[in-house]
Amino acid sequence: MQRLVFISPLGGSGCTTLAAHISVLAVQRGSDCLALDLSPGNMLGRYLGLPSCAAQGWSNALLQQQWWGQAAMANSAGLQYMPRGYLNDQECNRLHAHWQSHPNWLSENLQALDLSSSTLVVMDAPPPCSPLGRQALQAADLAVVVLDASERTLQAHAAIQALQQSLAPQTRLQLVVNRYAPRRPTQQAALEQLRQQWGEALLPDLVHDDEAICEALSQGLCVHQRLPDAQSAHDFQGLAFRLLSDLALLPQDPP
Repeated sequence: MQRLVFISPLGGSGCTTLAAHISVLAVQRGSDCLALDLSPGNMLGRYLGLPSCAAQGWSNALLQQQWWGQAAMANSAGLQYMPRGYLNDQECNRLHAHWQSHPNWLSENLQALDLSSSTLVVMDAPPPCSPLGRQALQAADLAVVVLDASERTLQAHAAIQALQQSLAPQTRLQLVVNRYAPRRPTQQAALEQLRQQWGEALLPDLVHDDEAICEALSQGLCVHQRLPDAQSAHDFQGLAFRLLSDLALLPQDPP
């Protein structure tokens, strides 16, 4: 399987939004896909058609010493989804201790899932400083760091470099700018500095700041499903094409 993780050292950067859209677009382009919610926010399912966030998920099964794969569900389009579920502070601490003592837990349990070798696993990851965030990075074939064009991102340069240096040998790193507002001079300047900092590691694809994304989420949809002519819908289409091409998951034209 191919493993794609969306992760960020900055809170509120939009990892969940990107993970949901790329998962849905991957299925629409013919790929088998599992969307795996590793984030404590547990919000990924809202973009995938759930009327509300799933109260129970793979984390609850794990705490009950049950098989985590039993939390899997699928929507009408064939996208498989594993919600995290909600935990209280004590339960979170128990899981953190478990992951600290089992540093390969995620890789081993992904391998144990009954998935075809051509399946794309898209992970919405918690911060890289967390035990599960570190495991997601170690398990990934491609790690996409989600950023915004802002001063806080420029100041996070050292943190992103540390993240890059912690990757497993097989993991490739790309960066993407989300919620870009081209009419704001401060964002224009920050984007130019990010390009100077990261060169080709920063993808040319930008996801623009677009109210259409919030409107679609209110309906439990991705933006291209609700408002296909929106700027952000075109942005996600382009980003999906690039990432799926990088992972060699696009259908090949016959010779």
